[in-house]
Amino acid sequence: MITTMLRGRLSTTLLFLAAGFPYCIGWSFLGNDAPAQRHQSHTSSSSSRREALSKFIVVAPAAMLLVASTAVLLPSNASARNLPESTGADLTRTGTIETLVPIVQIKKTLLRATNKSSLNQQLFASIPTTEQDFKRIFDQYSDPVSYKQKFMDQNAFLVYYTQGFDGPNRPPMESSSDIPEKQTLQFGARNEAWVAWDDLVAELQFAATHPNDASPQELTTMLQATIKAVDNYLALAPPADLTEAMARAQ
Repeated sequence: MITTMLRGRLSTTLLFLAAGFPYCIGWSFLGNDAPAQRHQSHTSSSSSRREALSKFIVVAPAAMLLVASTAVLLPSNASARNLPESTGADLTRTGTIETLVPIVQIKKTLLRATNKSSLNQQLFASIPTTEQDFKRIFDQYSDPVSYKQKFMDQNAFLVYYTQGFDGPNRPPMESSSDIPEKQTLQFGARNEAWVAWDDLVAELQFAATHPNDASPQELTTMLQATIKAVDNYLALAPPADLTEAMARAQ
């Protein structure tokens, strides 16, 4: 709300300048010579005013353009991609073994494929191939985004220009002690797992349509990269929970 009010007042000021600034410039051309012009002939006065008016016509649009270009540079409503977009995940059981099991199942499916002489997409039928569905499995276990993170993201402009002011005798909002390290690491590891998996799926699809051009070695390399990316995510889970999830996963 504060940001909107400030932006509204600033816009009003710019409109005032846009209307008044060219007028002031034109007045300086027309008015400064007025006393002297009263002592000149009617012909000379008319010629001088026509010249001043022509200057006003040239300067006014230029001034308007200057003010308009300044307005374009003003920040609009703050929006950022610092936070993960919602995947529709159920966040009521985050951090539980029940939501960790599906991620472990992905790893086991990938590991089983390493024992096959040839790779094909049917081996990975249980793993979602769309970004939202894949990431949703991870989001249902990951630490959710806090209210404070959402507030800072939605009010990035205000937080930036107040230097994260959060009240008297309180640390700034962006202080390092408040950074949710685990959530950030999980978010990054989840994204890396998706990128690796998406690359593998694309290569599997290429191999299915161009079997003579496919490289088995490249498929194996991409598979190992995907397993490593999922392992990086699972390493953030408590060891005891990971052991239990491994025992439950099929």
